[in-house]
Amino acid sequence: MKDGVPCARSLTCKSHSMGAKRAVAGRSLPYDFLLAAYQKKNQARQQSKFFKIKYYYLSSVSDNLVEAAIDANAPLEDDDMMLGPIDSDEELSTVMQGLSNWNPQPAVLPIVQIPIDRKYMRERLREQLSQATNGFTLNIFKIKIIPEDEEEDAEGERDEIEDETSRKLSFTVGNRKSVGLEIKN
Repeated sequence: MKDGVPCARSLTCKSHSMGAKRAVAGRSLPYDFLLAAYQKKNQARQQSKFFKIKYYYLSSVSDNLVEAAIDANAPLEDDDMMLGPIDSDEELSTVMQGLSNWNPQPAVLPIVQIPIDRKYMRERLREQLSQATNGFTLNIFKIKIIPEDEEEDAEGERDEIEDETSRKLSFTVGNRKSVGLEIKN
């Protein structure tokens, strides 16, 4: 009941069940016949509206395009007249060839995350190299060539000691002398 007026339970009522709509007394025909007639009439109205829209659209398109669309044997706009029809096997092989050569690249490269300890170690190594090479101005890969008339040992070679009773292995690196294991003969 809405505002004190009983619902007439019309054919299109959404709030009542089918059983309640069928049970309404005083209809001119049974509910099922009335519903079928209503749906048929509504469907005819929708089709006529569709045909009006279709007619309006086709009348606005040029006559040449309409005739080409109606003609089932008309060539498609994509077909090239000089090449003739396209063979489906040839088209398949061409597409597969293109896909096999396809090398997609992401638009944005993924972010490479480096662990903090490794990043810290890399920064420390870079700082040490910078200090050792005087701010990267010295070449650490430069080899010092000793003239033949000079008798100086090359850096890193063992110094010869004349006392053979007790000796230590020692190496000279730059201005520093490194002393290692003691050897007794």
